[in-house]
Amino acid sequence: MNQIRKWRTAAEWVSVFVLAGYVLYAGILRGWQMQSDFPNYYTSSRLLVEGIEVSRIYDNHWFTEQLTVHGFNQPGKFTPFPPPTALLMIPLTPFDPLTAKRIWLLMNVLLLIPTVFFIRKISGESRRFSWLLILVTGLGLANNFYLGQVYLLVLLALLAGHYLITTNKEYTGAAIWGIAAAIKLIPVIFLLPFIFQKKWKPLAGFTAGFAAIHFITLLVTGKEVYANYFSVLANHLNGSIDGQSPYAYQFQSWNALLRNLFVYDEVQNQHPLIHFALLFQIGRLFIYAVVILIAAERIYDFRKHSDFTELVMAITGIAVFELLPASATYHFIMLLFPFLFLFRKANRDQRIVLFISFAAIGTLPVILQKLIPENAPILFLFYRLWLMTIFWAAAMVVLKRISKKEISIP
Repeated sequence: MNQIRKWRTAAEWVSVFVLAGYVLYAGILRGWQMQSDFPNYYTSSRLLVEGIEVSRIYDNHWFTEQLTVHGFNQPGKFTPFPPPTALLMIPLTPFDPLTAKRIWLLMNVLLLIPTVFFIRKISGESRRFSWLLILVTGLGLANNFYLGQVYLLVLLALLAGHYLITTNKEYTGAAIWGIAAAIKLIPVIFLLPFIFQKKWKPLAGFTAGFAAIHFITLLVTGKEVYANYFSVLANHLNGSIDGQSPYAYQFQSWNALLRNLFVYDEVQNQHPLIHFALLFQIGRLFIYAVVILIAAERIYDFRKHSDFTELVMAITGIAVFELLPASATYHFIMLLFPFLFLFRKANRDQRIVLFISFAAIGTLPVILQKLIPENAPILFLFYRLWLMTIFWAAAMVVLKRISKKEISIP
Protein backbone atom coordinates (compact mmCIF):
# COMPACT_ATOMS: atom_id res chain seq x y z
CA MET A 1 0.00 0.00 0.00
CA ASN A 2 2.84 2.40 0.87
CA GLN A 3 4.50 1.57 -2.46
CA ILE A 4 1.29 2.35 -4.34
CA ARG A 5 0.98 5.63 -2.46
CA LYS A 6 4.54 6.55 -3.39
CA TRP A 7 3.92 5.79 -7.06
CA ARG A 8 0.74 7.85 -6.99
CA THR A 9 2.53 10.78 -5.37
CA ALA A 10 5.32 10.58 -7.94
CA ALA A 11 2.80 10.42 -10.80
CA GLU A 12 0.96 13.45 -9.44
CA TRP A 13 4.16 15.48 -9.13
CA VAL A 14 5.23 14.57 -12.67
CA SER A 15 1.78 15.49 -13.99
CA VAL A 16 1.82 18.81 -12.15
CA PHE A 17 5.22 19.77 -13.57
CA VAL A 18 4.41 18.63 -17.11
CA LEU A 19 1.07 20.45 -17.16
CA ALA A 20 2.56 23.54 -15.53
CA GLY A 21 5.26 23.57 -18.20
CA TYR A 22 2.65 23.31 -20.95
CA VAL A 23 0.53 26.12 -19.48
CA LEU A 24 3.65 28.27 -19.03
CA TYR A 25 4.64 27.84 -22.67
CA ALA A 26 1.27 27.74 -24.43
CA GLY A 27 -0.54 30.23 -22.22
CA ILE A 28 1.78 32.59 -20.39
CA LEU A 29 4.79 32.99 -22.70
CA ARG A 30 2.69 33.09 -25.87
CA GLY A 31 0.17 35.32 -24.12
CA TRP A 32 2.83 37.97 -23.49
CA GLN A 33 2.01 39.30 -26.98
CA MET A 34 -1.23 40.97 -28.02
CA GLN A 35 -2.82 38.31 -30.28
CA SER A 36 -5.87 37.56 -28.19
CA ASP A 37 -9.47 38.26 -27.21
CA PHE A 38 -8.24 40.86 -24.72
CA PRO A 39 -8.74 43.82 -27.12
CA ASN A 40 -12.51 43.24 -26.99
CA TYR A 41 -12.55 43.64 -23.21
CA TYR A 42 -10.04 46.49 -23.16
CA THR A 43 -11.66 48.52 -25.94
CA SER A 44 -15.15 48.28 -24.46
CA SER A 45 -13.80 49.65 -21.18
CA ARG A 46 -11.92 52.42 -22.99
CA LEU A 47 -15.11 53.47 -24.75
CA LEU A 48 -16.84 53.94 -21.39
CA VAL A 49 -13.93 55.81 -19.83
CA GLU A 50 -13.70 58.14 -22.84
CA GLY A 51 -17.44 58.84 -22.73
CA ILE A 52 -18.08 57.54 -26.23
CA GLU A 53 -21.70 56.73 -27.04
CA VAL A 54 -21.89 52.91 -27.14
CA SER A 55 -25.39 52.14 -28.39
CA ARG A 56 -23.80 50.33 -31.38
CA ILE A 57 -21.43 48.24 -29.29
CA TYR A 58 -23.07 45.01 -30.56
CA ASP A 59 -22.53 46.09 -34.18
CA ASN A 60 -19.43 44.11 -35.18
CA HIS A 61 -18.41 46.52 -37.95
CA TRP A 62 -18.65 49.56 -35.65
CA PHE A 63 -16.83 47.77 -32.83
CA THR A 64 -14.00 46.73 -35.16
CA GLU A 65 -13.63 50.38 -36.16
CA GLN A 66 -13.26 51.26 -32.47
CA LEU A 67 -10.55 48.63 -32.11
CA THR A 68 -8.66 50.24 -34.99
CA VAL A 69 -8.99 53.68 -33.40
CA HIS A 70 -7.55 52.29 -30.17
CA GLY A 71 -4.54 50.73 -31.83
CA PHE A 72 -5.61 47.16 -32.61
CA ASN A 73 -5.07 45.84 -36.12
CA GLN A 74 -7.60 43.00 -35.93
CA PRO A 75 -11.34 42.44 -36.23
CA GLY A 76 -13.32 42.21 -33.02
CA LYS A 77 -16.76 41.98 -31.51
CA PHE A 78 -18.54 42.59 -28.23
CA THR A 79 -21.18 39.99 -29.10
CA PRO A 80 -22.38 38.04 -27.07
CA PHE A 81 -20.90 39.61 -23.92
CA PRO A 82 -23.38 40.98 -21.34
CA PRO A 83 -23.17 44.80 -21.07
CA PRO A 84 -21.40 44.76 -17.64
CA THR A 85 -18.43 43.09 -19.34
CA ALA A 86 -17.46 46.58 -20.48
CA LEU A 87 -16.69 47.48 -16.85
CA LEU A 88 -14.10 44.74 -16.37
CA MET A 89 -10.94 46.39 -17.67
CA ILE A 90 -11.63 49.97 -16.58
CA PRO A 91 -8.78 49.81 -14.00
CA LEU A 92 -6.36 48.96 -16.84
CA THR A 93 -7.42 51.69 -19.28
CA PRO A 94 -4.72 54.17 -18.13
CA PHE A 95 -2.15 51.80 -19.66
CA ASP A 96 -1.37 51.25 -23.32
CA PRO A 97 -2.98 48.09 -24.76
CA LEU A 98 0.05 45.79 -24.61
CA THR A 99 0.98 46.84 -21.08
CA ALA A 100 -2.64 46.38 -19.99
CA LYS A 101 -2.69 42.90 -21.54
CA ARG A 102 0.48 41.93 -19.70
CA ILE A 103 -0.79 43.27 -16.39
CA TRP A 104 -3.99 41.27 -16.83
CA LEU A 105 -1.98 38.18 -17.72
CA LEU A 106 0.05 38.47 -14.52
CA MET A 107 -3.11 39.05 -12.48
CA ASN A 108 -4.66 36.00 -14.15
CA VAL A 109 -1.68 33.87 -13.15
CA LEU A 110 -1.87 35.12 -9.56
CA LEU A 111 -5.54 34.09 -9.45
CA LEU A 112 -4.31 30.49 -9.45
CA ILE A 113 -3.22 30.84 -5.81
CA PRO A 114 -6.65 31.58 -4.27
CA THR A 115 -8.27 29.23 -6.79
CA VAL A 116 -6.18 26.30 -5.55
CA PHE A 117 -6.87 27.35 -1.96
CA PHE A 118 -10.64 27.06 -2.48
CA ILE A 119 -10.31 23.86 -4.54
CA ARG A 120 -8.53 22.32 -1.58
CA LYS A 121 -11.16 23.59 0.87
CA ILE A 122 -14.03 22.18 -1.19
CA SER A 123 -12.46 18.90 -2.31
CA GLY A 124 -10.55 18.04 0.86
CA GLU A 125 -7.62 16.97 -1.33
CA SER A 126 -3.94 17.70 -0.82
CA ARG A 127 -2.37 20.91 -2.07
CA ARG A 128 -0.51 18.90 -4.71
CA PHE A 129 -3.64 17.25 -6.07
CA SER A 130 -5.54 20.55 -5.92
CA TRP A 131 -2.91 22.07 -8.22
CA LEU A 132 -3.28 19.06 -10.49
CA LEU A 133 -7.05 19.57 -10.68
CA ILE A 134 -6.74 23.11 -12.02
CA LEU A 135 -3.75 22.36 -14.25
CA VAL A 136 -5.46 19.36 -15.83
CA THR A 137 -7.90 21.77 -17.49
CA GLY A 138 -4.90 22.05 -19.81
CA LEU A 139 -5.76 23.68 -23.11
CA GLY A 140 -8.61 25.63 -21.52
CA LEU A 141 -6.37 27.15 -18.85
CA ALA A 142 -3.59 27.88 -21.34
CA ASN A 143 -6.00 29.62 -23.71
CA ASN A 144 -7.50 31.60 -20.84
CA PHE A 145 -4.03 33.08 -20.28
CA TYR A 146 -3.03 33.30 -23.94
CA LEU A 147 -6.21 35.06 -25.05
CA GLY A 148 -6.56 37.33 -22.02
CA GLN A 149 -9.85 35.74 -21.01
CA VAL A 150 -11.69 36.03 -17.69
CA TYR A 151 -12.95 32.50 -17.04
CA LEU A 152 -10.44 31.70 -14.31
CA LEU A 153 -11.78 34.76 -12.50
CA VAL A 154 -15.34 33.43 -12.87
CA LEU A 155 -14.24 30.02 -11.54
CA LEU A 156 -12.64 31.73 -8.54
CA ALA A 157 -15.88 33.63 -7.92
CA LEU A 158 -17.84 30.35 -7.99
CA LEU A 159 -15.42 28.65 -5.59
CA ALA A 160 -15.15 31.59 -3.20
CA GLY A 161 -18.90 32.17 -3.27
CA HIS A 162 -19.63 28.55 -2.45
CA TYR A 163 -17.09 28.55 0.37
CA LEU A 164 -18.78 31.60 1.91
CA ILE A 165 -22.24 30.09 1.44
CA THR A 166 -21.18 26.96 3.32
CA THR A 167 -19.58 28.97 6.14
CA ASN A 168 -22.75 30.84 7.12
CA LYS A 169 -22.13 33.81 4.83
CA GLU A 170 -24.85 32.88 2.36
CA TYR A 171 -25.82 36.40 1.33
CA THR A 172 -22.24 37.53 0.65
CA GLY A 173 -21.27 34.34 -1.16
CA ALA A 174 -24.32 34.41 -3.39
CA ALA A 175 -23.79 38.13 -4.08
CA ILE A 176 -20.35 37.23 -5.46
CA TRP A 177 -22.07 34.73 -7.74
CA GLY A 178 -24.51 37.43 -8.83
CA ILE A 179 -21.71 39.82 -9.71
CA ALA A 180 -19.94 37.07 -11.68
CA ALA A 181 -23.19 36.15 -13.46
CA ALA A 182 -23.57 39.74 -14.63
CA ILE A 183 -20.31 39.23 -16.55
CA LYS A 184 -20.70 35.57 -17.59
CA LEU A 185 -24.09 33.90 -17.19
CA ILE A 186 -22.94 30.42 -16.13
CA PRO A 187 -23.31 30.97 -12.31
CA VAL A 188 -27.08 31.27 -12.79
CA ILE A 189 -27.43 27.51 -13.22
CA PHE A 190 -26.06 26.82 -9.74
CA LEU A 191 -29.04 28.55 -8.12
CA LEU A 192 -31.30 25.59 -8.87
CA PRO A 193 -30.85 23.72 -5.55
CA PHE A 194 -31.56 26.91 -3.59
CA ILE A 195 -34.77 27.37 -5.56
CA PHE A 196 -35.80 23.76 -4.87
CA GLN A 197 -35.06 24.15 -1.17
CA LYS A 198 -36.60 27.64 -0.95
CA LYS A 199 -33.43 29.10 0.54
CA TRP A 200 -34.24 32.75 0.12
CA LYS A 201 -31.10 34.29 1.63
CA PRO A 202 -28.67 33.11 -1.09
CA LEU A 203 -31.27 33.88 -3.75
CA ALA A 204 -31.60 37.40 -2.36
CA GLY A 205 -27.83 37.83 -2.26
CA PHE A 206 -27.46 36.66 -5.85
CA THR A 207 -30.22 38.98 -7.01
CA ALA A 208 -28.67 41.93 -5.20
CA GLY A 209 -25.22 41.39 -6.71
CA PHE A 210 -26.60 40.73 -10.19
CA ALA A 211 -28.98 43.69 -10.15
CA ALA A 212 -26.45 46.14 -8.72
CA ILE A 213 -23.93 45.55 -11.50
CA HIS A 214 -26.58 45.73 -14.21
CA PHE A 215 -28.06 48.91 -12.71
CA ILE A 216 -24.66 50.61 -12.73
CA THR A 217 -24.07 49.47 -16.30
CA LEU A 218 -27.51 50.64 -17.41
CA LEU A 219 -26.79 54.11 -16.04
CA VAL A 220 -23.49 54.22 -17.92
CA THR A 221 -24.48 52.65 -21.25
CA GLY A 222 -28.20 53.37 -21.66
CA LYS A 223 -31.27 51.31 -22.51
CA GLU A 224 -30.48 50.81 -26.19
CA VAL A 225 -27.40 48.74 -25.35
CA TYR A 226 -29.56 46.37 -23.31
CA ALA A 227 -32.18 46.12 -26.05
CA ASN A 228 -29.45 45.13 -28.51
CA TYR A 229 -27.97 42.67 -26.02
CA PHE A 230 -31.23 40.77 -25.59
CA SER A 231 -31.46 40.49 -29.36
CA VAL A 232 -27.99 38.94 -29.72
CA LEU A 233 -28.50 36.78 -26.61
CA ALA A 234 -31.47 35.03 -28.21
CA ASN A 235 -29.35 34.19 -31.26
CA HIS A 236 -26.45 33.03 -29.07
CA LEU A 237 -28.65 30.60 -27.13
CA ASN A 238 -29.69 29.17 -30.49
CA GLY A 239 -26.04 28.59 -31.40
CA SER A 240 -25.72 31.55 -33.75
CA ILE A 241 -23.26 34.39 -33.07
CA ASP A 242 -23.13 37.36 -35.42
CA GLY A 243 -19.90 37.27 -37.38
CA GLN A 244 -19.31 33.55 -36.81
CA SER A 245 -20.62 30.60 -38.77
CA PRO A 246 -23.17 28.41 -36.94
CA TYR A 247 -21.53 25.51 -38.80
CA ALA A 248 -18.09 26.15 -37.28
CA TYR A 249 -16.75 22.95 -35.73
CA GLN A 250 -14.78 25.11 -33.29
CA PHE A 251 -18.05 25.56 -31.36
CA GLN A 252 -17.90 21.83 -30.50
CA SER A 253 -21.63 21.74 -29.77
CA TRP A 254 -24.56 19.55 -30.72
CA ASN A 255 -26.02 22.57 -32.52
CA ALA A 256 -23.00 22.89 -34.80
CA LEU A 257 -22.64 19.14 -35.38
CA LEU A 258 -26.29 18.61 -36.29
CA ARG A 259 -26.27 21.62 -38.61
CA ASN A 260 -23.29 20.16 -40.44
CA LEU A 261 -25.02 16.80 -40.75
CA PHE A 262 -28.49 17.90 -41.82
CA VAL A 263 -28.69 21.58 -42.89
CA TYR A 264 -27.54 22.56 -46.38
CA ASP A 265 -26.00 25.97 -47.04
CA GLU A 266 -24.72 26.93 -50.47
CA VAL A 267 -21.65 28.65 -49.00
CA GLN A 268 -20.93 27.12 -45.59
CA ASN A 269 -22.21 23.54 -45.88
CA GLN A 270 -22.56 22.29 -49.43
CA HIS A 271 -22.28 18.59 -48.56
CA PRO A 272 -24.34 17.66 -45.49
CA LEU A 273 -24.77 13.99 -44.68
CA ILE A 274 -28.49 14.31 -45.42
CA HIS A 275 -30.14 17.51 -46.64
CA PHE A 276 -33.13 17.44 -44.29
CA ALA A 277 -33.34 20.45 -41.94
CA LEU A 278 -36.16 18.88 -39.92
CA LEU A 279 -33.72 16.23 -38.72
CA PHE A 280 -31.62 19.03 -37.22
CA GLN A 281 -34.57 20.17 -35.12
CA ILE A 282 -35.60 16.63 -34.18
CA GLY A 283 -32.05 15.59 -33.31
CA ARG A 284 -31.44 18.67 -31.18
CA LEU A 285 -34.75 18.24 -29.38
CA PHE A 286 -34.01 14.56 -28.74
CA ILE A 287 -30.54 15.23 -27.29
CA TYR A 288 -31.79 18.09 -25.12
CA ALA A 289 -34.67 15.94 -23.88
CA VAL A 290 -32.39 13.01 -22.99
CA VAL A 291 -29.90 15.16 -21.08
CA ILE A 292 -32.60 17.13 -19.25
CA LEU A 293 -34.69 14.07 -18.35
CA ILE A 294 -31.66 12.19 -17.01
CA ALA A 295 -30.66 15.27 -15.00
CA ALA A 296 -34.20 15.53 -13.61
CA GLU A 297 -34.17 11.86 -12.63
CA ARG A 298 -30.83 12.24 -10.83
CA ILE A 299 -32.08 15.32 -8.98
CA TYR A 300 -35.16 13.37 -7.90
CA ASP A 301 -32.94 10.50 -6.72
CA PHE A 302 -31.15 12.88 -4.34
CA ARG A 303 -34.21 14.78 -3.12
CA LYS A 304 -33.62 13.59 0.48
CA HIS A 305 -29.85 13.36 0.37
CA SER A 306 -27.83 15.25 2.96
CA ASP A 307 -25.65 16.73 0.19
CA PHE A 308 -28.56 17.68 -2.04
CA THR A 309 -27.28 21.19 -2.78
CA GLU A 310 -23.83 20.16 -3.99
CA LEU A 311 -25.06 17.12 -5.89
CA VAL A 312 -27.66 19.16 -7.76
CA MET A 313 -24.94 21.67 -8.65
CA ALA A 314 -22.92 18.77 -10.06
CA ILE A 315 -25.87 17.40 -12.02
CA THR A 316 -27.05 20.69 -13.51
CA GLY A 317 -23.55 22.01 -14.15
CA ILE A 318 -22.41 18.94 -16.06
CA ALA A 319 -25.69 18.77 -18.00
CA VAL A 320 -25.45 22.41 -19.06
CA PHE A 321 -21.88 21.97 -20.30
CA GLU A 322 -23.05 19.00 -22.36
CA LEU A 323 -25.69 21.21 -24.00
CA LEU A 324 -23.75 24.46 -24.49
CA PRO A 325 -24.93 25.96 -27.80
CA ALA A 326 -21.43 27.27 -28.56
CA SER A 327 -18.35 26.45 -26.52
CA ALA A 328 -14.68 27.37 -26.40
CA THR A 329 -11.78 25.61 -24.70
CA TYR A 330 -11.55 28.17 -21.90
CA HIS A 331 -15.22 27.68 -20.95
CA PHE A 332 -14.31 24.26 -19.60
CA ILE A 333 -12.24 25.75 -16.79
CA MET A 334 -15.61 26.37 -15.11
CA LEU A 335 -16.57 22.69 -15.46
CA LEU A 336 -14.15 22.08 -12.59
CA PHE A 337 -16.69 23.62 -10.20
CA PRO A 338 -19.47 21.00 -10.57
CA PHE A 339 -16.84 18.29 -11.05
CA LEU A 340 -15.49 18.89 -7.53
CA PHE A 341 -18.80 18.09 -5.85
CA LEU A 342 -19.21 14.82 -7.70
CA PHE A 343 -15.57 13.85 -7.23
CA ARG A 344 -15.87 14.40 -3.49
CA LYS A 345 -18.81 11.98 -3.21
CA ALA A 346 -17.39 9.23 -5.43
CA ASN A 347 -15.52 6.16 -4.20
CA ARG A 348 -11.95 5.38 -5.25
CA ASP A 349 -12.77 3.47 -8.44
CA GLN A 350 -15.37 6.03 -9.46
CA ARG A 351 -12.87 8.83 -8.87
CA ILE A 352 -10.42 7.24 -11.28
CA VAL A 353 -13.04 7.11 -14.03
CA LEU A 354 -14.21 10.66 -13.34
CA PHE A 355 -10.71 12.10 -13.19
CA ILE A 356 -9.55 10.44 -16.41
CA SER A 357 -12.66 11.46 -18.36
CA PHE A 358 -12.50 15.02 -16.98
CA ALA A 359 -8.77 15.35 -17.64
CA ALA A 360 -9.25 14.14 -21.22
CA ILE A 361 -11.36 17.22 -22.04
CA GLY A 362 -8.49 19.55 -21.23
CA THR A 363 -5.51 17.50 -22.37
CA LEU A 364 -6.34 15.27 -25.35
CA PRO A 365 -7.37 18.20 -27.61
CA VAL A 366 -3.78 19.46 -27.34
CA ILE A 367 -2.77 16.39 -29.36
CA LEU A 368 -5.93 15.87 -31.40
CA GLN A 369 -5.95 19.39 -32.83
CA LYS A 370 -2.56 18.63 -34.37
CA LEU A 371 -3.39 15.11 -35.56
CA ILE A 372 -6.81 15.73 -37.12
CA PRO A 373 -6.73 17.91 -40.26
CA GLU A 374 -9.48 20.45 -40.92
CA ASN A 375 -10.64 18.47 -43.95
CA ALA A 376 -11.21 15.30 -41.90
CA PRO A 377 -14.73 13.78 -41.81
CA ILE A 378 -16.99 16.03 -39.77
CA LEU A 379 -17.51 13.52 -36.95
CA PHE A 380 -13.76 13.46 -36.28
CA LEU A 381 -13.61 17.23 -35.95
CA PHE A 382 -15.97 17.29 -32.98
CA TYR A 383 -13.55 15.47 -30.67
CA ARG A 384 -14.08 17.80 -27.69
CA LEU A 385 -17.84 17.27 -27.90
CA TRP A 386 -17.29 13.50 -27.79
CA LEU A 387 -14.92 13.85 -24.83
CA MET A 388 -17.48 15.98 -23.01
CA THR A 389 -20.19 13.43 -23.77
CA ILE A 390 -18.04 10.60 -22.38
CA PHE A 391 -17.49 12.60 -19.19
CA TRP A 392 -21.21 13.44 -18.96
CA ALA A 393 -22.16 9.76 -19.36
CA ALA A 394 -19.58 8.67 -16.77
CA ALA A 395 -20.84 11.31 -14.35
CA MET A 396 -24.47 10.28 -14.76
CA VAL A 397 -23.60 6.60 -14.16
CA VAL A 398 -21.59 7.46 -11.05
CA LEU A 399 -24.41 9.64 -9.75
CA LYS A 400 -26.89 6.80 -10.21
CA ARG A 401 -24.67 4.42 -8.25
CA ILE A 402 -24.18 6.96 -5.48
CA SER A 403 -27.93 7.48 -5.23
CA LYS A 404 -28.56 3.75 -4.85
CA LYS A 405 -25.95 3.40 -2.13
CA GLU A 406 -26.10 6.56 -0.05
CA ILE A 407 -29.61 7.98 0.13
CA SER A 408 -29.96 9.46 3.60
CA ILE A 409 -32.36 11.76 5.36
CA PRO A 410 -30.73 14.86 6.91
